Amino acid sequence: MNQRGPLIVLAVAALGLGLLWHHRAAGTMRPDLYLHDLDGNSHRLSEFDGKLVLVNFWAPWCPVCRDDMPVLDKVRDHFADQGFEVVGIGIDDPELIRKYAADHPVHYPLMLNDGPPSHPERTYGNPRGVLPYSVLIGRNGKILAVYAGGYNEAGWNDWLAPYL
Repeated sequence: MNQRGPLIVLAVAALGLGLLWHHRAAGTMRPDLYLHDLDGNSHRLSEFDGKLVLVNFWAPWCPVCRDDMPVLDKVRDHFADQGFEVVGIGIDDPELIRKYAADHPVHYPLMLNDGPPSHPERTYGNPRGVLPYSVLIGRNGKILAVYAGGYNEAGWNDWLAPYL
């Protein structure tokens, strides 16, 4: 009897569950996270209802995240007149987020991961905590798409185009 058979079945099942978990967020209402901005002011993601919102989970230790931030800033400025907003949620110690933001400012709001849930990116369909991780939320609050990784400006523009 082949002893690898059960392992292969288990691996395929795990992959399938991972794909279902990853895609389960699309089409559902976004969880309304309670967050603080860099100045300590309280916010909810529902404050951005009526806009097309790209929620970008990032960390200052993540090189792709650092490269993405100025690109997302340009994309946000380019599409702002169409009701588009970027919200960055820093996944790290709040003081490290504040320091990085002070040294590398962007025009979009940056929020801190300083409250429950402790891993908000997982709440949005990213069980492995891959960064950067972006979630596109429609004007009605429903999740339209998710993406793990970074893009150049043209890539972000292409990814967003069907939703603008």
